[in-house]
Amino acid sequence: VILLARATLRGATTSVWLDGLIITFTMSAFGTLFVPDLLETFSGSPAEVFIDITGPLTSLLLVSLVVAILGLTQGSAGTMWWFLLIGAGCLWAADLMWLFELADSSYFNGSLLDLGWPVGMVTMGAAAWLPANRNAVAPEHKWTLPLTVTLVAFGIVLLGTVRDIPQVTVGFAAAAVLAGGLRSARAFRSASTRMETERKAHHDDLTGL
Repeated sequence: VILLARATLRGATTSVWLDGLIITFTMSAFGTLFVPDLLETFSGSPAEVFIDITGPLTSLLLVSLVVAILGLTQGSAGTMWWFLLIGAGCLWAADLMWLFELADSSYFNGSLLDLGWPVGMVTMGAAAWLPANRNAVAPEHKWTLPLTVTLVAFGIVLLGTVRDIPQVTVGFAAAAVLAGGLRSARAFRSASTRMETERKAHHDDLTGL
């Protein structure tokens, strides 16, 4: 998916990629808030619990990445990316439902839930045959989008100081805040450079005119 994103967003600036990271990390942090309540119902060893939640976390990260690309391109990335989103969403939904059923010991082989994984895989496989915009326009978004998403991530970090939330959630949120800080620094530097260029265009430091 990352290689496809590089091909789709060819020529994108660093600020655009930072916006994508902010969206991806914040979505991943928000999607892992349910973990503590769910883990309380598991009785296996820590290693078994870790293996069980790896699938849903991986599919959540995949969904977050695809959503970030579609958001950055404002939906112009091509049909392929929409099929990737549907396929990744099916995998995540199946993984999540499987985890809940595993927690209350209600899962059994051959249930309707088992269709979720092949449907997701077939949909993602079909995406390879669909057209993709290799030169999708990824404009630099106004400061409101990255700022809003960064504030959401910062709120999750603050929530971690008063409530017991997973370390992985705090890690994703902190990564989003860090990316937001880098994005703000780049925006400030670009604005300063632009103002200095405009000043020099209207004023000659050598002659004072």
